[in-house]
Amino acid sequence: MNDNKDKVLFYIKEFTKRHGYTPTTYQVSNELYMPQDKVSSIVEALKAEGAIQIHRPLT
Repeated sequence: MNDNKDKVLFYIKEFTKRHGYTPTTYQVSNELYMPQDKVSSIVEALKAEGAIQIHRPLT
């Protein structure tokens, strides 16, 4: 899981640099070809560790 965790973290950081907000778990799962429930649990773990903060545009 550590490899998947690193992949998800890297993708989120790169996406955030490019767009100015964090991607949804759906976007991450589609881009990395991973099941959405797996991505969701990895994102929750990263949030709990403080590795990421969620910033989304207000729509």
